[in-house]
Amino acid sequence: IHSKDLVMTNILSAMAVSKFDDQGFVAPMFALSTDEAEHYRLRLKRASAEQPEISQRVLKMKSHLVFGCLDELVRLPAILDVVESLLGPDILVWTSSLFAKMAASPDYVSWHQDMAYWGLDPPEIVTAWVALTDSKPDNVCMRVVPGTHKFDVVPHNDTFSANNMLSRGQEVAVEVDEVVTVDIELNPGEMSFHHAKIVHGSHANASSRARIGFAIRYISPSVRQTVGAEDSVMLVRGEDKQRNFFYDPRPKHDFDTVALPAYEEICERSRRILFRPTPTP
Repeated sequence: IHSKDLVMTNILSAMAVSKFDDQGFVAPMFALSTDEAEHYRLRLKRASAEQPEISQRVLKMKSHLVFGCLDELVRLPAILDVVESLLGPDILVWTSSLFAKMAASPDYVSWHQDMAYWGLDPPEIVTAWVALTDSKPDNVCMRVVPGTHKFDVVPHNDTFSANNMLSRGQEVAVEVDEVVTVDIELNPGEMSFHHAKIVHGSHANASSRARIGFAIRYISPSVRQTVGAEDSVMLVRGEDKQRNFFYDPRPKHDFDTVALPAYEEICERSRRILFRPTPTP
């Protein structure tokens, strides 16, 4: 997708929406200038340094509930305009995560589908992946298998591998033909969007450059949590007439220590969903 497919507000054209429906992703899109991306990266780095051990844990799940700089990003009009084109005018944030692979890091993301363990239905869900550094093939940008979002979620194996960045080390229990995969190359400040059922992943970063991206999971108010557990969201645009979820509170600072007790309670509910026993393939 290129600028000719967009209007100035980042509202996707009918052609771009059709491409997303067909391929399951759209990229690259403009979110921030290079300077703005660096500004947010530095703010997050400074905020994380206040309590490094806690920050590392928080950045893996619902990170926008503690980091004010990330709360700003999940509400960025340039992002929400694209999400509105895909999900409609009413938009909720379900969760967010920072995917940071440092230089020469063994961390990787196995081939997987997001929907495998989320318990959400229908799949009116889209992930915005915002690059805070460049994300290229040599420093292991995200890769996708176009069109796989059109099929049912396939069985996954839980590996709980130490270097797998996913919650359960989950990986699809089917062979992936890497010949048909597509690299999602992004410059700092650019973003991609992918469907919750598309197969995607990324290798370990053997390069001398870090690769840092912020993933935001947006859902429509029509989505429900189907596993019988309490779940929560944040309304970021429009209205929520369905009220299928509790509402998450916003942080007040770049690292809001006052928000941590509520955050822990919220994430404990989320962990009961994500780590529930599931059938093995």
